[in-house]
Amino acid sequence: MNHPVRNTPRYSFAVIALILYILLGNFLFFWYMRCQVSDRMEESVNRILRLQEDSLDAFLDAQYETLSANAVLIGQVEEILCEDSLAILKAYRGHAWFDRLLLSDATGKGYASDGQPLDLSSQEYFQKAMAGEKVLSDPIPAADGSTQTIVLAVPIYNDSGDLSGMLGGSFDIARLTSLLFHNAYGDEGFCMILSPDAKVIAAGDIPADGNPFQVAANGQSISFPDGQWEQLQKDLKDGKSGTYLDRHDGAPYYACSTPFGYNDWLLFYVVPLQALLKEYRFIQNAEMVFLLFCLLGLTVFLLYMAYHVWLNNRQLSHRADTDALTGLLNKQAIEKSVNICLKSASPNALHLFCFLDLDGFKKVNDTLGHEFGDQVLKEVAQCLTHSCRNTDMVGRIGGDEFVLFYQNIGSGSHSIELQLQILCGKIANLPILQETSVKIGCSIGLAYSPDAGQDYATLYRNSDHAVYESKKKGKGCISIYH
Repeated sequence: MNHPVRNTPRYSFAVIALILYILLGNFLFFWYMRCQVSDRMEESVNRILRLQEDSLDAFLDAQYETLSANAVLIGQVEEILCEDSLAILKAYRGHAWFDRLLLSDATGKGYASDGQPLDLSSQEYFQKAMAGEKVLSDPIPAADGSTQTIVLAVPIYNDSGDLSGMLGGSFDIARLTSLLFHNAYGDEGFCMILSPDAKVIAAGDIPADGNPFQVAANGQSISFPDGQWEQLQKDLKDGKSGTYLDRHDGAPYYACSTPFGYNDWLLFYVVPLQALLKEYRFIQNAEMVFLLFCLLGLTVFLLYMAYHVWLNNRQLSHRADTDALTGLLNKQAIEKSVNICLKSASPNALHLFCFLDLDGFKKVNDTLGHEFGDQVLKEVAQCLTHSCRNTDMVGRIGGDEFVLFYQNIGSGSHSIELQLQILCGKIANLPILQETSVKIGCSIGLAYSPDAGQDYATLYRNSDHAVYESKKKGKGCISIYH
């Protein structure tokens, strides 16, 4: 027979193993989902940045192509600074994106589309153009400092293929800013173009509550978290893009950067982490539902296991205390129960200990067989049970020996003795024996507590003496120990 105490470690190990398995499974699931979300967010930010880069490149390429086409027309003119060139300039200005067009010869002398004379010889963009490069200048402050302009310039070649001048177009930096994305992620993400020294060349519309760098105006230097700007510069030098999850002033954000391709500028896109997570909020909700489902399942399982252990222990305890044949208390259980009752009862309470021994039962086994004898014992057990109250105890302590314990009988001892006499008559006339020639009876010995004893052993011994007296009287009767 399995003992409940021995089963407990086995159940405990199984439950602990299951809990650890569920916790590990949840941890791995959440970790995997976090990795997938992180990868997708990084990919999403990079995609926005690539779209921004492609958009700017396409726009600038279109402007360069238009400038180059007009530079070819001007290059065919014998003298660059002439009325024909100015006419081309004015005609192009009417359809151009630029605020002003700039034309100069190889010395830097020239004029603008508004007719203003120019000397561009000291300008870096002129010098690069005269070296045969397509140029995008750094921001050039206006004389009054109110605005900044940027110049796109291309070289002019004459019919002989020699450099003969420069054609350029200038525009307010605000126009470049207008090309930057500002409506991604619910207007919470914004894009910036940074110079190699971390100055803002252009910045899209920046939300006041989603600005980790507190960028206020173009030309302002911004500070990065420790080590990030160095990493950005390294990526820029290596021609690589980079995506970073970081904090600035306590706010988590994703920052993505890529070389812009002009003047060592850096295209920098920033979006608050919370804005990115909105797209994946359903995953977080699904994770919570999954976790609650697992916890609910685990709770149900633990409750079931606790109930199963309790029920199993109860069944095992019942089996340990019960006589397998009759279902009555066995010898150990009746002894334990009687002693507990006597110890907890009032010292003046009256109890009756009844020892019943069947007469002639050996003949039943010898004549009719042990299986028939077992059926007789079961019927006797039913008779005993029916003769007792719910608070009384009935047990089988031997082959044909039984104990009945009537607790707290008060003044009802006489009525119980009458019931026992009736019980003797019922046992002598069991229905199962009516069709046989074998007859049985019972001898009963009574011991009253506390006078005849205050524990099971004493009461049993004294009631056994009373049974002996009953058998001496001729069996089938009741004797009381005095």
